[in-house]
Amino acid sequence: MQAKNLKEFKWLIEFYDSITLDEIIEYDSRSNLLDDFYAIRTMNNIYAERGHDEYGFGSMTHCILCSATTFIPPSFPGDILRPTCGDCAYFLFTKIKCGSGCNAKTYLDMRNAMSPEELLTAVKARAAHMKKIMEDYEKSINEND
Repeated sequence: MQAKNLKEFKWLIEFYDSITLDEIIEYDSRSNLLDDFYAIRTMNNIYAERGHDEYGFGSMTHCILCSATTFIPPSFPGDILRPTCGDCAYFLFTKIKCGSGCNAKTYLDMRNAMSPEELLTAVKARAAHMKKIMEDYEKSINEND
């Protein structure tokens, strides 16, 4: 089985790797306010400035990884479309969702970053984690051939 969002997963690694501290500071959304959405707003500003409608963090409905999977239709009034996590590279590589289990630390570190330096460190750690889980998965496939 291949993840439906493998191309987007690889793109997101490159995107995270390309982010700089200067860029985070330039698109810092806080306006001197610390809030719970600092990291998400700042990352969304960077995505938008680079010309992307969808981003890879903070919202299932706008996530580039989620958008490339199959969506489950709403099951009750007011429900939203939900991605099929089983189609996602995170699930294929780790058998768990993007913000859970072995993926939780880097997800939460990005989510909870409260300064440009913390956010940069978290983004780089998330990219390294994504590379590692992809490499481990590819290695296991090759060993089973």
